Order: sequence, then structure tokens, then C-alpha cells
Amino acid sequence: MKSHKLSQTPPRKAVDLICGELIDINISGFGNDDLLDYIFLRSSKLKRLCLTYLCGRGSWLTRAAKRFPQLEELHISLGSMRAEDIEVIGRNCPWLKSFTVNKVFDWSQNDGDALAIANYMPELRHLDFCGSDMTNDGLKAILIGCPHLESLELRMCSNLNLEGNLGKFCTQRIKDFMM
Repeated sequence: MKSHKLSQTPPRKAVDLICGELIDINISGFGNDDLLDYIFLRSSKLKRLCLTYLCGRGSWLTRAAKRFPQLEELHISLGSMRAEDIEVIGRNCPWLKSFTVNKVFDWSQNDGDALAIANYMPELRHLDFCGSDMTNDGLKAILIGCPHLESLELRMCSNLNLEGNLGKFCTQRIKDFMM
């Protein structure tokens, strides 16, 4: 068995039954740092990880990323994510092709996350960066640093102004572009 619904059995037992062969996991609405560490320490073959509404502090994610060199998809919704976390993920997961970060809306202007993606995730094909506080400069960096992007979702990114050439460039270059 390669995938398992953790909501149907106690999470630790489910992970133990899979014997390190877990390649795809969705964790939603439960989990603390101890449980997540337990799962991730026993899942070195993971290729897809989806995390939604987690209670943990988030420091486990950077520790976990170091164990997942084969990770191709990482999707995080309403979790804590900093530019430093993105850098660690990018450095340790060189085959990452799909990355989703749905952040809590922020009015500040900060391109740190965008620059970390641009500098450390060059193989991305899909990026969903909902609620990002990046500016046009951050988006330009992503477009240069991630030349293989086919899909780009930038919902609720209030600091972007795509009415000019940058918007035209995005719609021409990116096959599936959503603002």
C-alpha cells in the first residue's frame, strides 16, 4: 500500500503499517509537532505532501524537508511559512515541480518569499502563491528563476499591478495564469 487515509486509523499506526513506503500524504486539521515529526521520520520516499490547517509551529517542516529529496509536490494551506523555510525546502527538494502556499492575507510588501522561490526552486512547473505579499519585482524574479513554469496562480496578491507589460508577459508565457 503506497497511500493511506490517516483519518481512518490512528496516524502513528497507519504510518507504521506502511513501513516507510509512503509516497503521498494529505494531513488536514490535526497534528502537532510530535506527530508530524513521527510521520516524517518514517516517510523518506515521500513525493507528494499536502498540509492544511495544521496546529504545529511549522519548524518541523524545514526539518522534514531535509528527509525528502524525492519530493515533487508540496502544498501548504494556511500554515506558517517564511522565506527561510522556502529556501530550506528548495535546497533539499531539488525535484520540486509543484508548490502551493496559501498564506493569510498580508498588506505589507515583502519579496523575500518570492526571491526564495526564484533562487531555490528552478524546476517548478506549477506555483500557487495565494495571499502573497510580493510586489512586481518579486514576480519578475520568479519568472526569471523558474523558467519552466506552466501554471501560476496569484489570487489575493494585493501588491501586484499587472496592467502593463508584466501582465502581458505572464499571459503570453504562462500557459495557465490566474490572478
